[in-house]
Parts: sequence; structure tokens; C-alpha cells
Amino acid sequence: MIVRSRIIIYVVIVCTNTSLLMAIAPYVSPRSTSVNIARELAGWHMYDEYCSDTFYGSVTLTPEYSQSFRPGRLAEAIFGDSLNDEGCNDPFILIQGSLVPDRNPKAWLADYFGLPTDFDGSVFFSPRIQTFLTDIQFYAGFDNLARGLYFYAHAPVVHTRWNLNVKECSTKGTNDYPAGYFNAVPSTGASSFIGAPNSQLLSTALEFFNGSQVPNLGPDATFQRLLCGRWSCNNEHMTKTALSDIEMTLGWNFVCDYDYHVGINVRTSIPTGNKPEATFLFEPIIGSGGHWKLGAGANLHVVVWRDVAEISSISFCLDAYGQHLFDACQRRCFDLCGLANSRYMLAQRLGTQRQTPHLGDDSDAGVEFQGEFAPVANLTESYVNVSVAVEGDVLATFVYARNTMSFEIGYNFWGRTCDRIFASGACNPNSLDNTSWALKGDAQVIGFEMITNDSVNLAATESNATIFSGTNNFTSSTSRVNTNIDNPELATTTLITDVFDLPDGTQTMSSNPPVLLRTSDINFSGTKASTNKIYTHFNYTWNVDRHWNPFLGIGGELEFSDRDFCDNECGSCNDNACDTSCNRPSTSCDILTIDQWGIWLKIGVLFE
Repeated sequence: MIVRSRIIIYVVIVCTNTSLLMAIAPYVSPRSTSVNIARELAGWHMYDEYCSDTFYGSVTLTPEYSQSFRPGRLAEAIFGDSLNDEGCNDPFILIQGSLVPDRNPKAWLADYFGLPTDFDGSVFFSPRIQTFLTDIQFYAGFDNLARGLYFYAHAPVVHTRWNLNVKECSTKGTNDYPAGYFNAVPSTGASSFIGAPNSQLLSTALEFFNGSQVPNLGPDATFQRLLCGRWSCNNEHMTKTALSDIEMTLGWNFVCDYDYHVGINVRTSIPTGNKPEATFLFEPIIGSGGHWKLGAGANLHVVVWRDVAEISSISFCLDAYGQHLFDACQRRCFDLCGLANSRYMLAQRLGTQRQTPHLGDDSDAGVEFQGEFAPVANLTESYVNVSVAVEGDVLATFVYARNTMSFEIGYNFWGRTCDRIFASGACNPNSLDNTSWALKGDAQVIGFEMITNDSVNLAATESNATIFSGTNNFTSSTSRVNTNIDNPELATTTLITDVFDLPDGTQTMSSNPPVLLRTSDINFSGTKASTNKIYTHFNYTWNVDRHWNPFLGIGGELEFSDRDFCDNECGSCNDNACDTSCNRPSTSCDILTIDQWGIWLKIGVLFE
């Protein structure tokens, strides 16, 4: 059996390939809009000293608008060091054909995307997330049953808009695909075969990346459209409206005094948002991706100063909780181990169905090209189980209160450990172990028999190709011999006649054995997250009646992401400072969080 040796435990992979590519995140996992302890508790701390023997509570509506910033950092987290920048403008990816003169080594290979070999273009990104929500909150204190006992629940209704803001500037080029590079169409001209003419190739890169177009390779070759990890383009806004996770907390302030209290709580979360579908790379997510949660927390409130008249006070409050995210079946698409952005590389299908004439002697691996191409993302797209060991939210706040007014300022840390991605039950990943897909790179997939000039399907694979280039690195369209493919053997047919490349007339090569893609080649890695936030809130309460009192507050937050990427203001990267290898424990993963700011109103009523 033709395989590359790997070690696989479940489907969590220990990557053994190395690469000078920054690790990236094929899936953007945001902080759930239900997980925001600052917004939840803002304005409530001034009532923390409320310890009585009665039933009391509050109902609150908190509309908030939030928006991401630092789009260059977010783009870098998605695409890694494939990005270029010039003077801190929108970062971009170069896309160039294999025959572009002085080709940039950081350019993605345009040939993978059905573009001409002299295509030259750039795709710019400025991703942005905008969210409007209304958080519905309910609090009830059951001091009449047990002093310090309370119940709290909240659920945000969310409308979010995710925009990759992708734009392209490109020149199509004029080259055709030579015969044998992707296809071989019979011709009555000077040569008996031609490839794909320029008119049948794509004109822009975004036609491929938005999944709308593929090149026309004729009747004997097919090219699958990109089905997973597509880019929404033409400034298309991807929007979603849903109820985010419903969070519920049952707590007990077991120490409850006029100037301080200490409490503990248990909490759970019901997933009511959406799960990732992976059709688009930058897809709107509301909630935590379908995870049920269970956890516990603690809180502390201390009045550190109070004036003699007991009109004004300063308090310190500390609130924290952690919760486990249980298994959720999600659809994601993945890169290959050690090959960042390889989901956009091109694979060819090999098989045992043979044509006449076909390979023979030492060049015959028993399989040959089957006339089908597919983006790697279509092959690595999988339903997988995802769990998270723990998510934590910690808030430290100082509150100044005077009569019915309060002002608070605080710091919030939020973090989530790495996704654990594995197969279980009905939620299993697509398997490549029983298929015959291989990386095409820039290999010629068809040769031509010396005597009859008939086409001969090869089995030429390039397992060492990258998103940037194949391994042949042809410099012209006149000589296209597969010198640098996997395990090259001079190609002959069953009649022991040489197989040539056209139009050069040099004997070409095929792989024996070819290197096929296997499930163990898929990089089933996830992300972790942590952020630091500062927030402030002003609150005013009207003393209308001793049994109910309305209040109004306004606040804002500024959240900064942590990353283990090179942190350059313009997004460029010094490779020596980066984690450049996939050769690391499978339990390690990269940080992907979102810088964002938000502003809210808090409208509610206290009742007793």
C-alpha cells in the first residue's frame, strides 16, 4: 500500500513535517457574546451589599454595539506570513502564475486556482466584525429562603455582520495551459494535443475563492469548485441573527455583611446560537459554537472606604468563574500538516482505472491520473467533535457610589484553552485513507507515447509542494519534464516505449510510488484564546418607591487580544521570532482572538 507513515491518536495529529510558515487558524472562533462578565455585572456592584431577609431582584435590558479593530492583526491570524504589507496599508496576498518573470517567493501559485501561468495579482483584506445585541438579564435574590441565595440568568439576542472586505487587483495574463499540465485535448494542428486555452481559464482569483467559477478543461478533465473555506467577496456582508447562549447561575453569598460579602456559584450554559458550517472562511458565529457548558465561580465584595455620613463609598469587587465546554459536533476544514494555507492547494485523483496505452515497467505504480482535480479544502472538510477543557472569565472592579449614582472602572481577563478535536460516534472526519488523492503541485499529469503520440496518464505527485510553488519550478512552457516529483522514474508504456513531454520531446517522469494523501496528513489543530479588557460604567437609580426603582446606565469596553504570532504594528514578521514549526505536541495550538470595542446602555428596574 502506498502511504506516508504517520502517527495518529484519534484524529489529533502530531505534525512531523517542518515548515517555514507561520501557524494559522482556518476557523475564527470568537468569544461568545454571552460570555462577558463586565457587561453582565456593570452597574450591579453598587447593590452587592444588599443583604436582607426579603425576596428582591432586577430585570435589565442591555443593548450594546461592538466592533472589531486592528484588521491587519485579524488577517494575519487567518493567513499567517503569507500576508504582505506596504506602509501599514491593508495586508494582501500576492497571487502569481508559475511563469511570471521574477516571481515573488511569497506569492501563492495561481496555477492552483485555474488561472493562467502568467497571472499576476494581489488580493487585499480588511476583516471587520460588527455586532448589535440586546442582553436580557434577570436576577432574583432569595434572602427570604436563605440569606445570600440568588439566581441569575441572561441571554443576548444578537445580530452580527462579518465582512472579510476582500478586494482584488490583478492582470489575467495571456498564457494557455500546455498539453499535459492539466489536460490533453486532441488537436489537428501542429501538435496532436493542446491543453486549456487562455479563454477557458479564470480571469480573477476571486472567481475561484468565492467558489463561483472553475476553469473549463474539456470533456476528459474536471475541476471541483471550492466548497469549504470560501471567501465572501464583492463586499458581501455575511450576517446572522440568533439568540446567543442562555447562561444561568445559582449562587450563595455565604458571608453576607453590610460592608462585605463572599460567595460561590454554579453555572451552566445552553447553546442556542449557531455552529460553524465551514462553507466560508470568515463566517458569522453567534454563541460558543454549539457547546453545552458547566462550571463554577466565586465572588468577593469589600467596601474599602465609606464617609462618615455614609453617602459615599468606594468598593472593590472580584468576580471569577470557569466552565467546561462539552463535545459539540462541528463542520470545519483543515490544512495539511506543516503546510499553512494548504487547504487552497490543488489535489489530483489517482486510481486503478487504466487507459490504453498506460504506464509500464518501472514507472508503473498501478495507479494513474483519473482526470479530476479538487481543492484540498474539499478533501479535508470534516465533521469533528470539539471540546474545550476550560473557559475562564475574571473581573476586578473599583466602584465609587454616592447616593443613587455610581461610577466603576475595571479590568477583565478572559481565556479559553485549546480546542480538543477528535472523532467520536456519528461525528467522524472524512477519511483519506481509502482514497487516491495526491498533491499536484506543478507536475505534468499527462505524457505522450513516443511512437503513436497517444496521451498517457501519469502518476506524478508532489508531496513537497507548498501554497507558494510546486517542486518542478518550470521556467518556460517549452520544457516541462517532471524532474523533481516524488520518487521519479522515467516513464515508459507497457510496450516499453518512452513517454515524452510535448512539445519538448524529452522523456518525462512519473512517480513510483506516488505519495498519496492520508487522514494522518490532516492538521486537526484548533485554537486557544485570551484577551485583556478595560471597561467603565456610570449608573443612576431613581428612588420612585421602596418596592421598585428604575435605573439607567451607560458603559463601554476596550478589549485587546493576545497572540503568539510576531507582533509587528504593520503585520510583518521576523521568522526568527515566530513559532515556525509544526513539529510540536498536538496539545499546543495558536492564539486567535479579536480586538474589539463596545458601548452599551443598561435599562432596568429593581424590585422588592
